Amino acid sequence: MSESSSTNSACCVCEQAKPVYWNYANQGFCGPCANGIPKGEAPAPSRIREALDELTLTLALKNSDYKIAGEFSNFYYAHDVAGVGIRDVFLIHIATKLGRIRGLLQSDRDVNYEAIEDSIKDLAGYAVLMYAHELSMKG
Repeated sequence: MSESSSTNSACCVCEQAKPVYWNYANQGFCGPCANGIPKGEAPAPSRIREALDELTLTLALKNSDYKIAGEFSNFYYAHDVAGVGIRDVFLIHIATKLGRIRGLLQSDRDVNYEAIEDSIKDLAGYAVLMYAHELSMKG
């Protein structure tokens, strides 16, 4: 499910709360219903939601720092410089992060500059960016 600014007035499950997530059929869900929480119960803290919220903030801040012109402009610049397809640019970043993670996991030394969690978050970020780019190509 994705976040959206749709104007649906009520959750399609509980019909009470204002939806904050929409599925691909544009059905709106409030947070608890989207997470499968029975009506009237408080949602349990979610590590997935925490990770996604942190990743969203990180991507927004990095995009603000790194973009040349538009949201994916630095990836298009790399595409032009390297002479490879735009998808390949994303895959190269993903592959590089996978290599770094493998190196960190296989090392018995303390890490000097980047914790494994940082590399994993970067990997997730590149996957999200590639997915967002694919969505942007569809219109």
